[in-house]
Amino acid sequence: MLKLLFAWPLYVWKVFFDFKRRVQHTYANDGEYKKAAAETAAANKRRKLNGIDADASDTDDSDLGRRMLETMGEISMSSSFSGIDTPSTAFLSLGAGLCEYLGLPMEHIPRPRNAFGVEWLSASQNELLEHPHGPEHVFTDIAEFWQPTVAARLPAIMESGQTDAILAPLIRQGKAVKREAFCVRHQKLCQARFSSKAVEVEFSMYVPCVIFCFDDSMESVVVQENVEGFDSSQLQKLLGHLYHLDWTDAALLSPDQYGWPVARVRKWSILRHKYKTSAWAGPWNIFCRIFQSEMWFGKYTDFASAVPAWDLFFSGSLQEMYDELKWASRRPESKAPNRQCCFANFEDFCKAYEQEPAKVQNAFYAALTETEQAFLLSYQQQIPGQAYSLNQNPEVTATCSNQKNLHTLIKNTTLIWSDVHHRWLLAGEAMLAQAIPAWKDLSQGIPMTSFATENDKCAQSSRSARIGQAGNAMHCMICGIALLYAVAEVRLQAVKGLPVGLQNLCSRLRASSAGPRHSSASQP
Repeated sequence: MLKLLFAWPLYVWKVFFDFKRRVQHTYANDGEYKKAAAETAAANKRRKLNGIDADASDTDDSDLGRRMLETMGEISMSSSFSGIDTPSTAFLSLGAGLCEYLGLPMEHIPRPRNAFGVEWLSASQNELLEHPHGPEHVFTDIAEFWQPTVAARLPAIMESGQTDAILAPLIRQGKAVKREAFCVRHQKLCQARFSSKAVEVEFSMYVPCVIFCFDDSMESVVVQENVEGFDSSQLQKLLGHLYHLDWTDAALLSPDQYGWPVARVRKWSILRHKYKTSAWAGPWNIFCRIFQSEMWFGKYTDFASAVPAWDLFFSGSLQEMYDELKWASRRPESKAPNRQCCFANFEDFCKAYEQEPAKVQNAFYAALTETEQAFLLSYQQQIPGQAYSLNQNPEVTATCSNQKNLHTLIKNTTLIWSDVHHRWLLAGEAMLAQAIPAWKDLSQGIPMTSFATENDKCAQSSRSARIGQAGNAMHCMICGIALLYAVAEVRLQAVKGLPVGLQNLCSRLRASSAGPRHSSASQP
């Protein structure tokens, strides 16, 4: 079943082509577009998949698929605070799914230019450097792009609440930022540059997407993931003069709406440039619904009485189990005897796992701290048979799963104990919950993330770093759907009849945006 979930790229393409057959030629907010989307979504909900087979036998599908493949290779992308570069992973996954659908070898996977990434955390910077399709430049701090005069005044501006009065005008005038900052990859000052068909994908507050709005090379599309309560009016205030954003351009999405047994409600906003693009083919908040599915793409009902839906995430290797058991046992407050793992070596652990499972379960329990054991007991008494966050007091803020959904993973996630498996969720397994293919056999043998490369980065980086990265990551399937919308549904035709005051700006934009559509870690 895990491999069925990780076949989501092929599933997405099949639904997309079904939708395109229904929608034919419609326009933004057109009733026919919404009708076709509703019909596709209804058909998709009724579909119960025993597997996902590739089939581009329809000539129109094949022609459109090859055009999409070409378009995906022509864009460029950048990202801000993507952590482990989920946008690049999602884009590669989409490309692999399209190749499979068209019956093409995997060497045809589109690999558009990944211009740059911005990431604060050093552990995540390392993952960007190791990613099989990582950014050309890795910048360490978004604040380095502020002009020195703005950077010096920024804390006072933010503290006094004068963002709209002081900062916004400077941004609109192109006087707030510069292009150059220190690059980790090249260990020198480098410039943030991207092509006319660039897409920016970010997980952050609103300032990052503002900072890259250089006057003469703004992204055609910006995709942003943010918390559920994020105030989109902030984007409108600072970017509304250049980017189109209304209520149809934002949607609250969670993986459990798409067949994945994990909750993560986030606001996904997609902005298109007013003068580099002419329109969306249809609204984002309609498009995103057509891919929604029953749990496990309709297959969970066959198993519902036997296991929780999130059981399939507990699929880690014995080696990772042993490594994490050693890590937890050595913690200063662990209750493990002498703060040592009770198994002398990996071979002993494997033998016990096969012949004495109770001994392994006891070892995992003993590795907990006294507080964690107390919280676990309280959880088990109140809500048996679920998965629990052991850094949250169940008497105050009980944080646990239900039968269908693992609860939201966050950056500060530590140990999530499963009462079903008698151990905690491994860091690599947390990656799976975010649809990150941490193992190559989940991505057709092709590394699509730094954790699946030959040097086995997942085993080498620290456990605390990996669990934090998993909690901070975008969900890969939802990111992929946002990217598909960006690739397929934007129109880049020049807009006529612009205000006279924008003549000079638009002439530069038209000159820089000549060429086909773009997508990227987010869109065409």
